[in-house]
Amino acid sequence: MSSADTAALSNAATTTRRKFLAALGVGATSATAGCGLFSETNSGGEGDTIEIIPVNETERPVTVAIRIEDSDGAVLFSRVYELDAGHADESAGIDTRPATILAFTPDGRSNSWEYDPDTDLQCEGKDVGLWVRETSIDPWYNC
Repeated sequence: MSSADTAALSNAATTTRRKFLAALGVGATSATAGCGLFSETNSGGEGDTIEIIPVNETERPVTVAIRIEDSDGAVLFSRVYELDAGHADESAGIDTRPATILAFTPDGRSNSWEYDPDTDLQCEGKDVGLWVRETSIDPWYNC
């Protein structure tokens, strides 16, 4: 093999290796971007938004209305959910700390409580969850 052939082969190998390493770097960056994989809190990009998460714990579809107020009684959130049996909805949230949560169904189940996530959860705004059960609506909190 001539020295010209060796130089050409060496340049081709270097170019291929550089392309491979560049592609690997782009792929790794894309795979981990915004995932919180290496952060200490692993926040998942949710920020301080307090999610509202009704969960239908019954074996039939359910309608539940949720109203959330601040400490002055102003409405921060109001929505009626139609949930299939065994399903949840995590599509809504608020950015202001609530004071009171009210929830009710057309068949008379209801509950109201003060937002007081007195839990060991280590996060800013704790999400408001509601278990809609056959005879009750029960609160829970999560990060």
